[in-house]
Amino acid sequence: MTARHLQESFAEKIRRDVVVLPGGWPTTDPTDTPDTAALSRRLDSAFADARRRWKKGPEAALEPLFTLHEELTLHPGFPNITPLAYYAAALFKATGPDLEEPGFGRWKRLIDVGLLDFCERVVSSDEVLSQIYQPWNLKFFEILESTFRTVHRSLQSLPDSGRESSLLARVVSIANQLWRIIIDRPHAFVSTSWDSTSKASYQFMLARVIFAATPNIRELDPSGQSYGSPEYRPFHRVVLFAWMHGHDPDDDMGLVEMLLFTPYKDLWPAPFETPLDIPDDPPAEFTSFIQDEILGVYGPREFLDRLEISLRHPQNLNNRLLYLIKMIGKTILRQEFVPHIQAAGTLWSMRQAVDQQVMKGSKDDMQLFMIARHVLIICSLFSQISSVSEGAAYLVKECDIIELLSFTVVLAVRIQPLVPLGYSGLSILSYPMQVWTELGTALSLRSGRNSLLKAYKHSVRREWYPTLAMLRTLPKAGISHDTHRDDVVRAWIALGMTVDLDEVKEREEYERFGKRAAQSCSWRDCRYHTETAPNPSRVCVGCGEVRYCGKPCQLKDWKEGQHKKRCKRIKDKPSVPRQTPRMYRFIQ
Repeated sequence: MTARHLQESFAEKIRRDVVVLPGGWPTTDPTDTPDTAALSRRLDSAFADARRRWKKGPEAALEPLFTLHEELTLHPGFPNITPLAYYAAALFKATGPDLEEPGFGRWKRLIDVGLLDFCERVVSSDEVLSQIYQPWNLKFFEILESTFRTVHRSLQSLPDSGRESSLLARVVSIANQLWRIIIDRPHAFVSTSWDSTSKASYQFMLARVIFAATPNIRELDPSGQSYGSPEYRPFHRVVLFAWMHGHDPDDDMGLVEMLLFTPYKDLWPAPFETPLDIPDDPPAEFTSFIQDEILGVYGPREFLDRLEISLRHPQNLNNRLLYLIKMIGKTILRQEFVPHIQAAGTLWSMRQAVDQQVMKGSKDDMQLFMIARHVLIICSLFSQISSVSEGAAYLVKECDIIELLSFTVVLAVRIQPLVPLGYSGLSILSYPMQVWTELGTALSLRSGRNSLLKAYKHSVRREWYPTLAMLRTLPKAGISHDTHRDDVVRAWIALGMTVDLDEVKEREEYERFGKRAAQSCSWRDCRYHTETAPNPSRVCVGCGEVRYCGKPCQLKDWKEGQHKKRCKRIKDKPSVPRQTPRMYRFIQ
């Protein structure tokens, strides 16, 4: 390692050597390479050797790792990396899964005869864990992951989970040494040029090693009081690094996506303890993490671009989406991020994430309300700290913020009977209702043609009367709840009055539209969507509002259209699992 490299900051190394969010994933099939057969024979030979050695005992099975690693250290180069990588892969396969028998017992025996000595030897120098040796790095990570998991499982039977065990101290020390190596040579742990399979495996393995090491790290301080201390900064830096660079289109489990929760929850645990808002100011260590690790290393736009990928990930639904939205809200409304939010499409992606929750999330209206409400609050706050063109205009025209407001209001009324009298989902919507009503009032005072006023009026009119009618027809829930509902109805009427909407006229137009809809089909590709149907259309029994000429069109609109989203929205009976109110601390 050069003196210059040692003197550079982590941010300088990232910006010079590492591609943030690398694109252009190769599609070459690795089986097409001419050496596949020869490589397979070598691996089979190494596996046979490992099995023979296991019959002699764990010492014999472990011995080649020390010997081959020593050869590579003394004589660096591909001729010596290949045997080490192959034997490491063979030993891993011959030993077996670390959480099942006989694999778990075998990993314990390897640890007893010196596997930790080998791991300590590898991480004592970062010269062997380098970019050109990535095939070996991958195999070492596999061994390290099983070592960490085996130690953690073994210590669970000891008092205090083996907190005073020298074994625990050693594996945590190995992990800390690995974080140092990654911070010194970040470019060696991001694969940007391999075939897609190898690349995904390599970058997944770093995430898997982090997840395997984390329980051992946690055992040193189960209370979490020290997670914000300087000694945890390298760990949080590597976790963020793995999240930023571990994106893979084939990550269908969302493993890498879960990494971001670790530093956020460690440094500011309160928002993760309840889905409600945490009005307190963030701890100093959380603010330092945002400034030093996110802004200082990657920059605001790069972080927002990575968040956009997370918002689109199919596994980020339900509680994962709720807490992702909360993390976003605690981050992006800082002045450094605000100028980049519209260009990055962050709010639009959050809006789409709400729709995905409706379409594919669990049937839990209280959870859906919390997600929609957090997105609505973030958007409303953004409109207040941005110029009209960057904030309100973008949200009205591109993000359909009025529809989100309507959707959230209806959800709040529907779940109201399920919450205790001391909490009102309706009262916490007073701020966004005020923001968008004041916008309408301000726009109506402007003279001349105004595209924003036109878009705002169109959005409000489209949502206003259907929402008002729904609010008035939802089942009653008791005096206290009805008082809150009346307040919301008055606020919703005030929103419509900003663009001179009249309830009588809007009701007549709504009813005329309903009569026309009774003679047409709601499926957009049906001929009777634009022509009068020969027979009266049938209403959807789920929502009582949308009509179809027949069952085939209804099925198509459910699967290919937007009716699944709409039908969930306008039904009047809330769907909330029994445990949800307790989980959300609405009921003690």
